Amino acid sequence: MFKLSRNYSFLLTVLCVAVLFCSWQASVSKPVSGQEGPPPRPTVTPRPTATPIPTPTDVPTPAATSEPKKPKPPVAILLLEVQPVQSGLSSIVQWQDFQDDWHDVDGWRGTVVNGKTIWWVEEKDWGTGPFRWVVYEVESESVVAESTPFDLPANNSEPKVIQVMFNTTTAE
Repeated sequence: MFKLSRNYSFLLTVLCVAVLFCSWQASVSKPVSGQEGPPPRPTVTPRPTATPIPTPTDVPTPAATSEPKKPKPPVAILLLEVQPVQSGLSSIVQWQDFQDDWHDVDGWRGTVVNGKTIWWVEEKDWGTGPFRWVVYEVESESVVAESTPFDLPANNSEPKVIQVMFNTTTAE
């Protein structure tokens, strides 16, 4: 036979041991006959969580009552028109007492938008007076105009329109 060098002999031995080890490893990992491998793992697919959408069946239906709905109280409209139109204005309605002093009406203060302010007048207040509009600049809080005294609308057939005109020029 032929003679191998010592280095090749060692390498051949290592190679044989590696082949034998891999063969043994492959035989150990195979299931023995009649014995099955581990059960397959289920594949979990992530699914988005749905948010339920309300349907008409989710809306409660009101119970029938024997009492009819009360009609909304009638209101009249009080309209302030300011000329010339300018921004930065606000207004308040005032009432006059028996000593001829003027007092602010609670809740009837508002911004003048496009030269107009509108208030609703309840039926219990129709025809009462005297009242007046006071228009003032929001920034300086200075009064720029006052309407002549008027009574509130006597009914709700049409708006009561109060026009106020003022001079925008100031003296120097």
